[in-house]
Amino acid sequence: MLSPKQDVECRIESLESELKDASFKLSKAVDRIEAQDVELGRIREELESAQSGAQDVTFGKITCRELTVVDDEGNPSVVLSIDPHGGVVGVISKDGNYGVQSSNNDNGGAVVAFGKDGKGAASLYNNEHGGAVKAYGKDGGQAQFGNDEYGGAMALFDKGGNRTGRLP
Repeated sequence: MLSPKQDVECRIESLESELKDASFKLSKAVDRIEAQDVELGRIREELESAQSGAQDVTFGKITCRELTVVDDEGNPSVVLSIDPHGGVVGVISKDGNYGVQSSNNDNGGAVVAFGKDGKGAASLYNNEHGGAVKAYGKDGGQAQFGNDEYGGAMALFDKGGNRTGRLP
């Protein structure tokens, strides 16, 4: 049996040993945290650098379901996207309307150019039977040239949608 003084000395030695171990573990933990902080700082700097110079970045390949290019004010100017039929490219005017849209589906593709404020349009499309060029007036009416499984034709329509001419 230990005397009270020896017992206290043993307990102090034990506490000193535990304190030394805890101090060592704490020192190692601080080292790890400091290393992680340095790494996070490096990553933050790389991200900030990439964002600030993004206009000068060259990518070999970008994979996404939609990509929107914006102007200096943040307004969409070009949209590359997909729909259930295939790819779509849209060019958007300053007033927020589509000026040009190009798309495709299982049978072919189309390009449509819209007039100011979305009124009037010109389109070019093709499918498994041929293709057509159509012009739509801003106030109605239509002229179309096409070729299909029956041959070529031209047709004109008035503002009411009534055919006013056709060749052949």
